Formats: sequence, C-alpha cells, structure tokens
Amino acid sequence: MKKRTLALLLLIALAVVLLLWWKSREPNHEPQVTQKSQGSSSVTPKASADKDGVSSDDLARAPFNGSDDYKRRIIATVRDAAEKANQPIEFYGKVVDQDSNPIPGVKVKLSVRWTELLPLPGTSKDVFNRFDLLTDDQGAFTLTNTKGSLLGIDALEKDGYESAPSATRQSYWYWAITSERKYTPDSHRPEIFRMWKKRGAEHLTERSKSVKMAADGAPVSFDLHTGGKVASGGDLRVTMTRAPQQIEHGQKGFEWTVTASIEGGGLIPTNAEQPYHAPDSGYEPVFELHMPATDPQWTANVTRAFFLKLKDGNYGRITLEFYPGFYEPGVSFHAFINPSGSRNLEYNSLQGVVIPPKP
Repeated sequence: MKKRTLALLLLIALAVVLLLWWKSREPNHEPQVTQKSQGSSSVTPKASADKDGVSSDDLARAPFNGSDDYKRRIIATVRDAAEKANQPIEFYGKVVDQDSNPIPGVKVKLSVRWTELLPLPGTSKDVFNRFDLLTDDQGAFTLTNTKGSLLGIDALEKDGYESAPSATRQSYWYWAITSERKYTPDSHRPEIFRMWKKRGAEHLTERSKSVKMAADGAPVSFDLHTGGKVASGGDLRVTMTRAPQQIEHGQKGFEWTVTASIEGGGLIPTNAEQPYHAPDSGYEPVFELHMPATDPQWTANVTRAFFLKLKDGNYGRITLEFYPGFYEPGVSFHAFINPSGSRNLEYNSLQGVVIPPKP
C-alpha cells in the first residue's frame, strides 16, 4: 500500500514539473505598459521627421513600392508642388455697362483652384473654392486673403443686365510653368468686365439659311424678311470668286474674294459680343474681303458679323459665314431684323412661345 502511494506521489510531482517546463516555453502575451514620467500621463513617442518634413509614419503609409528614399522623394515632391501652386491671391475687377458706366450691386461668382494634400502621404487633389462678391458703388470688387493657382469668373449676375460671353472665359494663373503666363494683379488697373443694360427685348424676325454657290462671281440673293433665296432683288446679295475655281479636297493657299451687299441699304462690320443696338449712320452698301494666296494669315473659310440697314428703313444684325475652301463652296447667314424700324436689336428667344397655364 505504501509503495503504491509513493508511486502515485512521484507521478504527480513529475506531472507538475513537466507542466511548469511547458509553460516556460510559451510566449509572453502580457500587455506592454508605456513608461510614465513622474507626475505626468503616459506619453507616446512621436515619429521623427527628416529635413524635408517626411516622418517615419509618412513613409510607412505612403502607397509606393520601393525604398524609403524613393518614398521620401515622392512625398517631398508632391508637398513642394502643392506649396508652389498655392500662391497668394489678389484680384481686382470692375463691372461696367455698354456705355462704360460702373454697375453697383452685381453678384460676382468666382472660383479658385487649390491643391490639397490628402491624408495618404504623397497624394494630392485639386479642389475649387467658391466665392460670392458684390460690386460696390463704383462697380469694383476685390478678392484677397486666399491662396490658389488659378482664378476664374464663373458668373456675373444682376437683374436687368446680361453678361458678355467673354467675362466667363478668362483664366488668371497665379502659378504657371512659364512666367509669361503668370498673372500679375494691379489694384490701379482692375480687370474690366462688361454687362449689357437691357432696354427690353422687342419682337425680331429671326432668319437663317445655308446654300451652295459658284466660285465664279455669280451673285446669290436673299430676302431677309422671309429668309428665302430669290432670283433677283431681295435684300442681301453675295458673290464669291476663287483662283482656281476648281480645287482639290483639302487644298490650301489659293486666292479668293467674297462680297456682301445690301440693296438700297448698307452694312457696318462689328466685333461686339452683344450687338443689341444698331448705329444710326455709317452704313456702307458693299463689304469685300480679299484673301491672297500668299497671305500669312491665309484661311479657307471666314465668319463676319454686321449691323445692317435695309432699304425699307429697318435695322438688324447678321452673321455671315463664307466657305470658299469647300470643294463645293457656299455661304450661310443668321439674321435678326426689327420690323418696327427701331434700332433695338435685343431678342427674346421665347417670343412666340405660349406657356400653358398651370392646372
């Protein structure tokens, strides 16, 4: 009995020794405790940064394959590019009407492109910050205290006025690769933006037509009240010549001449963006454009705009497009005539459109 008890105790002791030995081989999973400074809370060490401001955390999170040196260069390059692109913005503008009178109370909508660094190191994106300003009593507005690389005019808005198309086509670069493209603001010379002060649209006759024609000088005539081509008489008379008369497809560098005339009236060429008020005098009966084959500004086709006065005393505006460079040459026009005799050429595109009442 004593032998059996002694054997059992030896087996238990051996099992305890084996268990302690096995536990000593397991990894330590005890949580690490951040060492505390006397009298302060626990402090997590910050990642160190090099001379380019690139920290070890940046390197670890950068989405690039390659060495740390490669990542460092990419992160620093993107950061440097953003800093260069985001330049201080100063912009001075003035809004005037067709008679160069300042317009107060115009809502000016601007946007400035800003290069934003993303949380992922070495990445960025361009965003547009929007600004709404109002012109003062002198029609002036100013934008300062912001940064970006590019400024654009999104809209000019005021009841009773129409913005010139060119007002929203301008871009002002505050950072550019070439210095010639970089915009330099001047508070003493603000950028001028024009709006048309409406007099009230009148009922105009709108007509358009496109026809083929010979390039031998034979005239083509149109009735601008109906928009139709007529055998004789009419209001608008167009001719075209070219040498040689027959050209190959895509041929360039040939001589051509076009003319436009108003029977009993006249034309005044205009570059106005908003030709909404016809002059009362200065009309010439014939317009001619000659293009020598050797002209440095040679072109195969041309577009011209005019004010016109018809033989019945009515005023209008017309855009003519000549196509002497086509294998089969031609001409097209888009005209607005005021049949009342008024020189007001403002047009309401909804004239004649009946809007049904709401049920």
